[in-house]
Amino acid sequence: MVVTPSAARHILSEATASSNYRGGLILQGADPAAVLAVFTALAFEALERHSYRRNYAPTESVTAGFRPQCTSLKESPHSDCYTVGQVAGKRKRTVMADHNSESSQVAEVWDNYWHGDPNGAEFASSGARHPIILSFWDEYFRTIKDQYETLRIIDIASGNGALVNCAKIVFGEQPVDFTCVDVSSSAISSVEQLFPDVHGVVADARSIPLDSSGYDVATSQFGIEYAGLDAIDEVTRLIAPGGQLALLLHNQAGDIYRQCSMRLKAIEKFQESKFIPDAITLFEEGFAAVRGADRAKYEAAGRQFQLAVQKVESIFDQHGEHVADGTIMRFFNDILKVHSRIQHSDPSEVLNWLNNMQSQVQAFAGRMTSMCSVAIDANVFDELCEKIRAQKFEILRSTPLTNPEDDVAYAWVLLAARA
Repeated sequence: MVVTPSAARHILSEATASSNYRGGLILQGADPAAVLAVFTALAFEALERHSYRRNYAPTESVTAGFRPQCTSLKESPHSDCYTVGQVAGKRKRTVMADHNSESSQVAEVWDNYWHGDPNGAEFASSGARHPIILSFWDEYFRTIKDQYETLRIIDIASGNGALVNCAKIVFGEQPVDFTCVDVSSSAISSVEQLFPDVHGVVADARSIPLDSSGYDVATSQFGIEYAGLDAIDEVTRLIAPGGQLALLLHNQAGDIYRQCSMRLKAIEKFQESKFIPDAITLFEEGFAAVRGADRAKYEAAGRQFQLAVQKVESIFDQHGEHVADGTIMRFFNDILKVHSRIQHSDPSEVLNWLNNMQSQVQAFAGRMTSMCSVAIDANVFDELCEKIRAQKFEILRSTPLTNPEDDVAYAWVLLAARA
């Protein structure tokens, strides 16, 4: 049963005019589904008006990193979600579990991220799909393609293999020995699933359990800076004489940092609105009312949820509808979609889905905080270059990566060769 807001207001008007009215509709003798539909229609009126007027449908590519892990929620908008499984026949993985507390916190943030969406997450919210960045790696890999007979490449903080994919496109059938290192075991599980010939290593970038001088090229895209400047000593140790170091680093004056900062501000306001917690309460009390519980709590939950809706609408007014890659707007539309089928859904499954959504918001905020905190300014970048020179490397390039069309910076580029 679906009740429109106007119909709901008419039903309430008739009910309050009744001599038996005591501050709300009378549940006794009423169809529970009808009662629930009336009150939830009113609770979602402002939300429905706001979302459907915008007619916004965010694309899968920009929202993949934030999809909740689904159970068997009936008619769920996220029925294609899944978790990473183990793949038979893949190469042996090296695991180093001795992380300090700081490293463990970083690992937890990103492990949740890679665990949520192994196939699309490597590009989400990092700017890695930008043509300027893809073009940089394509050019770099083509430059080194013929310099080594059999390339040995190690990718530090690899995620689930974005750079492996770029390299394989360039190298084709040319033999390349890839090793990927990441503090997240879920990331390594994913890269091994996508690229079974890759050797995965779960380790802190500051302490990698691999032999010195074992690689021709060490790469990292928006990764090594999370481990701090000390990690550069460990990475340079792995490069053989005549080998190269190729890094893209978060630039505090760059566009990716600006976008991450804006996303963080918006998602923090979204958390402050308590939109999802209030939606959870609304559904909990709604399902309880259907079972015959005191409906006053449900009415109070509806009023509280209306306040949350207004706060979220103010986020759109201030930051625009596409803020946070459209994730906040998607939450609006997803909750509406589930609500419109509430009478066909199991309460435990709906509430589990909403709680998973809440976890995804917290994880997203953690990622944006992490990205913003590790972005490097010009002074720190210069210090890093000096640190690499001290390791007897020649700096080949140390500049911002910019778009030649508008001169907007996206990252720091650091290329160096070991003598």
